Amino acid sequence: MTQSLPSQPQGGNPMLAQMQDIQLPPDIGLWPLATGWYLLMLLSLLLCLALAWFIRKRQRHLAPQKIALRELTQLNSQTPELAWQVSTLLKRVALHYGPRDKIAALGGDAWSALLDEALPPGDAGFAVLLGSRYTPQTLSPEQAQTLLSLAELWLKQAPRWLAGRFPC
Repeated sequence: MTQSLPSQPQGGNPMLAQMQDIQLPPDIGLWPLATGWYLLMLLSLLLCLALAWFIRKRQRHLAPQKIALRELTQLNSQTPELAWQVSTLLKRVALHYGPRDKIAALGGDAWSALLDEALPPGDAGFAVLLGSRYTPQTLSPEQAQTLLSLAELWLKQAPRWLAGRFPC
């Protein structure tokens, strides 16, 4: 028992005959975005640029340390000039990270003391090992290995330690 709507007679209201179906507005598109999205994209871009700048700056800051560690591994522990080569390598790195005028003036015991300060208390020993820089005798294999391991340890913490020791 369904009731149907009464149909309009042919001679009905002419205004109703002219009416059309309701047209829906077009769907909302993605573009143009709201202002907040543009601000979010700008903020993301600035954050990415700042991160890239920070990474690049850090890489450039640590480059001398990485080069020195690579050069340290290439040194021959049997050469008589090992103590001199290690001291020169450490001095180059210290000159890069510390104040040039203060580091360049150091030599002998003062230089060894500065190197020993950067090491943990039980590991200090540059004074004895670098004391043989200008002697013709070769370091023993144990002394050479100790010198190389101390130099590696010093190089790994040199940038932070020198920055704290000699603030700008």
